[in-house]
Amino acid sequence: MHIIENIVYPRFRSRRLIDKFKFNLNLENSDVFKLLKEITRKDTILDYSQLRIGLLHVLNEVLPKGAKVATTSYTIFDMINIIINSGKEPIFVDIERKNLGPNLEKLIEAVINKKVDCVIYTYLHGYRCNIKKLSNIEK
Repeated sequence: MHIIENIVYPRFRSRRLIDKFKFNLNLENSDVFKLLKEITRKDTILDYSQLRIGLLHVLNEVLPKGAKVATTSYTIFDMINIIINSGKEPIFVDIERKNLGPNLEKLIEAVINKKVDCVIYTYLHGYRCNIKKLSNIEK
């Protein structure tokens, strides 16, 4: 097996950040929590073991029951389960072949025509795309 040291895959970037901050058991007083409190100007920072659990919390707290949440049709079952269990309606958008993210034109169409209340946009496997147009439409 060959190890390529010069390549940093996206999922390992977060591990390097975690190692840099040297998490300890006293997370409330850790450098990460202090930084997050400073950046967000909030006194309470919730620590979730998975982003999915954080998403469930946000969907329950921010959006009303029956709100429409747009996401890519190419996603894991957990994401859809979270949307449904929070009492929201998933709206599926097909993917772009070049970056595996949602097709921006179809996503914009869903935002405009279906009055989507929330968009979950996932960058898969480190592929990036320009979503500035979507951001402008949503504003």
